[in-house]
This record gives sequence, C-alpha cells and structure tokens, in this order.
Amino acid sequence: MLGFIFLLAHGAAAQSKDWRPISAEERSFTVGKVDKDADAEAIFWETRIDDSSSEKLTQRHYVRIKILNERGREKYSKVDIPFIKGVTSIKELSARVTKPDGTSVEIGKSDIFEREIVKASGIKVRAKSFAVPNIEAGVIVEYRYKQTTDDGSAKGMRLDFQKDIPVQTLSYYYKPYNKNEPKTQGYNFTDSTKFVKDEDGYYLAQRTNVPAFKEESQMPPANNVRPWMLLTGAQFAITELNSFNISFVVKDPSNPRAYWGGVAAEKGRIITILSDVAKEIKKTTEEVIAGATSDEDKIRRIYDYCQTKINNTTYDPTLTDEMRAKLPTQKTYKDIIKQASGSYSTINRLFAAMAIGAGFDVRYVISGDRSEMFFDPKMTNEDLVSFAGIGIKMGDDYRIFNPGIKFAPYGVLPWFRSDVWAMYIGEKMELEKDARTNAGGWQRNAQSHRQAQ
Repeated sequence: MLGFIFLLAHGAAAQSKDWRPISAEERSFTVGKVDKDADAEAIFWETRIDDSSSEKLTQRHYVRIKILNERGREKYSKVDIPFIKGVTSIKELSARVTKPDGTSVEIGKSDIFEREIVKASGIKVRAKSFAVPNIEAGVIVEYRYKQTTDDGSAKGMRLDFQKDIPVQTLSYYYKPYNKNEPKTQGYNFTDSTKFVKDEDGYYLAQRTNVPAFKEESQMPPANNVRPWMLLTGAQFAITELNSFNISFVVKDPSNPRAYWGGVAAEKGRIITILSDVAKEIKKTTEEVIAGATSDEDKIRRIYDYCQTKINNTTYDPTLTDEMRAKLPTQKTYKDIIKQASGSYSTINRLFAAMAIGAGFDVRYVISGDRSEMFFDPKMTNEDLVSFAGIGIKMGDDYRIFNPGIKFAPYGVLPWFRSDVWAMYIGEKMELEKDARTNAGGWQRNAQSHRQAQ
C-alpha cells in the first residue's frame, strides 16, 4: 500500500472548527476536471501563512481530494505529515472521508499516531500519520492542521504552485510581518501569478486548473520546470562580532550586487578564521610540502594528505549515528591532525588552512548545482547555491579543490559543479574590485569534472 506524503509547506487552511460544505457537484463527479485521466484530483489545496508575530510562524493547511479510481484509492490510503521535531509542531489535525451520498466519517484522535520516517546526520524527521478509513473510488478525503515554528520567519519560504496531483484551485494566503507588502521572487511561471490584497491583513496568490507535475526522462532539474515562488526580504549579515564591535551588511534581494556582496562579506569570515588556523598548524604544513619543487606539487601533497591521511567520517559506512556522537571531541585543528579523523567539511577547511600556510591565495567557493537548478546570479537566493570547494590561485586563475569528497581524484569536481556560476570569496573581499563579471563577483566555473591534473 503506497502512502502519500503531504509536504509541510503544502496544504490548506481552516478558519473554524466546522468543515467546509461539500457541494453535490463535488460529491458526484467521477472524471478529473483538470485531467480526465487522473487517479485523484485536489478540489482545493490551501495554505494560510501568518508571519505577523515576532515570536512564531503559523501555517494553517486544508486540502480536499477526490478519489477517482482504484489506483487513487491505493495511493492515498495513508497520509503522512512530516515535521522536524524540536523545530516545528503539528496540532489540531483532523480528517474525514465523505461518500458520494453525503455521509461522512471523521478520523478519531486515537487513529492519529506519530512515527519516525527519516533519521540522518542527527536530524530526526517525524510524521503525524493516519490510515484513511472506508476509502474507495468516488469518496472525498480532506484534512486540516496547524503548523507552528517558534522564532520562525516566512522569509526564505518556498511556495510550490504545482503539485504531484492535479489541483482545481491552489491558494496561498500570506500575512507579512509588520503589515509589509509581500516581497517575492517567481520562478518558471507562464502566467502573472502574484499576491493581491485580501481580507484581515492577508494577501492571496492563487492558480486554478493546475495540472500535476510529472517528471520526464532527460528533463531539466525540477526547479527549472515546476513553478514556485520565494518569499523574500532584506536580511542582516553579521561580518564581525566581538566584545567591542558588531559589524553587519544588509542583504537586499532587490539588488543582486548588494545581496551577493552581503553574502560574500558574511562568508569571508571563514577565510579570516582559517588564516589563524594556518598559523596553528604551520609545522604540519611545512612537513607535508617539504621538498616540493612547484606550486602544483605543494597543492597536490596537501590535497593527498587531507584526503588519505585524515579518515573521512562522513564517508565511513562503519559509523552509526550513535558511534559518531561518541567520537573524540576536536577543539582545535591540531586535534584533527593528531586523531587523523574529520568530517567532509573539516577536511576541506584543513586543506584551506594548510594552503594558506603554504603561501597561497585561498578562496571559499560557492556555486550553483545544476543537478538541482540552472542557477543565475540574478536569482538573489542563497539557498540556490552551496559550498563547491576551496579555490586556490594557480598562475593567473583559481582552481577549485574538494578533498572532502573521499573518492574525488586531485583536480576533479562532481559533474554538477562544472559549467556553473561560482563566487570565489576571500578575506575582507571588496566586491567591486573582485568582480570578474557584471553579475557582482560571479564567474563561470569551466573546470571540467573529468580533468585530473
């Protein structure tokens, strides 16, 4: 029996304890109105996002689905509502099934249970789950719940405007903080979907007759195909914090240069920290590169040392989560070297620190991932980029290295990091001076994933 997982940010709103009326037409139709071949079709799918409080973010979800055939019955016979324990909470969950004759059966509280569905890297994803009773072709399944995130914000929230099921009416209601008008970025829309003022401080963005999203062979990444919207807003990025001073920059999504300049200033602190680490492990660095006759030889020795002499705990299949939690504490990079053990990110930073200690110009590199999306710097959303590797200036240009990938040969990157936009972030980077393109510090990374120097 195939359970259907309803993702947390996708759902529907209920404003009273009473269920919304179901019309005779909704009870009687037997063929999809959006897709006549659909196994099931959502009559409506709503999310009501309340970001007006400074203490918590609240979402109310309400979805109504018509089961159209036996395949639909099998697919939607079970509902899982995932959430991350300790981050979000799911409350006021209720569900019911309504037959074509109008009779309804509600899910009892005792039929709703909580279970763990994913556990990785210390993050536990649980789910509120229930089996749908008396489900058969022709019935309507609907449910609603409240999702709360303490100290949460809607900024950065992604709203999908196409589901894995046809939807007759897909709606997002949004009440921004401090009564501000919504600021958004839209991706892959072929219409003019946007938020318009509604009632009680809410804004509404809505689409109708939305076909199901279906993956196809050889298709581009889903993020470049499925229409979605990002809730944005200016954010502060702390660039310096000590007992005497707090420095910050504003990341403004409406200005790509200012936004990515803020990101660069924020992440440039990593190189500042690693410059201090380089002094701490200077002796080890000198021992590793002793006898090297060229810059290429020095970087290769440092790469090989970090990748082969330091056990990569991220790629160690013999370690369970419980065993990882009991690994010896590592307070300094000297501890990492002494224990000859470190994670993916630790190994990359050790490599960067040793390269700095060897006298190289080192950069922290972020880039797009073309397995996820064809990124462009005009997309002022740092969730669309991630750590790509450590940039080392070799001759007149920078090359990216990632020894934290256990089986990556020297000079080789994963295919999804090739031919993408990349930003090379240095210590106290001055974006205007470092810009290599008019995109504000970004340049295309042409380094081949097949290249092995």
